[in-house]
Amino acid sequence: MWTWIVWAALAVGTVTWTAAAARTGVAALRLWRDVKRARRRLFGELDALAAAAETAADRAAAAGAESERLTRGLARLAVSRRQLGVLQQALGEAQDVVGGVTAVYPRK
Repeated sequence: MWTWIVWAALAVGTVTWTAAAARTGVAALRLWRDVKRARRRLFGELDALAAAAETAADRAAAAGAESERLTRGLARLAVSRRQLGVLQQALGEAQDVVGGVTAVYPRK
């Protein structure tokens, strides 16, 4: 007489357990996909970071070469400025001499 209640409870328990297992499976599948997606994105970003670091290293090496060229250019500029100073001093002396002569030279 009470066997149908036992069978009904067993059927409800089985359906409930199956639904819970299905829901757990779907959640596990979503988690697995999210982990795979995050891993792909993480490795993609790490690859981009490595490429950026490599580019920065190349630019730093190029900047080092440009720095050497700049240093040589600055050394040449310093020599040229010293020569300019000497020439300006000579021009000033020549203008002083010419200024003395033109002071006594009559003009029209």
